[in-house]
Amino acid sequence: MAVAAAVRWVETASPGHVAKSHIVGSFFTLTHDRQFVNVRPTTAADREAIIDVHERSVYELAGEHYREAVLDAWTDLSQGDDSDGEATEDDVQPENGRRYVAEVEGRVVGFSDVRFDPPEYLEEPVDGGVRAVYVDPDVAGEGVGSSLLATLETTARENGLGSLGLLASLNARGFYEHHGYEIVAETTFQYGEDIEGPAVEMRTDL
Repeated sequence: MAVAAAVRWVETASPGHVAKSHIVGSFFTLTHDRQFVNVRPTTAADREAIIDVHERSVYELAGEHYREAVLDAWTDLSQGDDSDGEATEDDVQPENGRRYVAEVEGRVVGFSDVRFDPPEYLEEPVDGGVRAVYVDPDVAGEGVGSSLLATLETTARENGLGSLGLLASLNARGFYEHHGYEIVAETTFQYGEDIEGPAVEMRTDL
């Protein structure tokens, strides 16, 4: 289970239309300053870049909303269970979902994760769950998070899902509200042993 996500709602305009590119399985759009964002399926080579984006996103975008112990435990979640640092098959693409990264000029600046099963940690019944949408602080507010979320929703619809749910971090609540997600309940998330932090359960129909 994961909180989705450490994006901060600071975008001031709608992102470009998300469309399939000529690269199979990839999508592209434009940032607000007209840079191309390529959203593609995650590969094993993306592991270190994803960990870096995750840690920077948590500390820099969510830092004012959570105490240090929560932030530390939250970033530990990105390391996974494998001690040798190698990406496992499920780190790349889970059997019951899809993971994507967003690139600008060849650099990974965000990642996302959607699952096609009803999340057991949500109160409201939904068809699937958004597990992550994280964006590099350097491009926060440029439409990268919106591109990643739109790609997840397109993928979910293509796999027959009619609704999605998630646990949003406090800093991401406005982002999801802007994209049509409704608040179900204010709750908490278990980040580690004896470490909890506030979160917001949200859902949307596709």
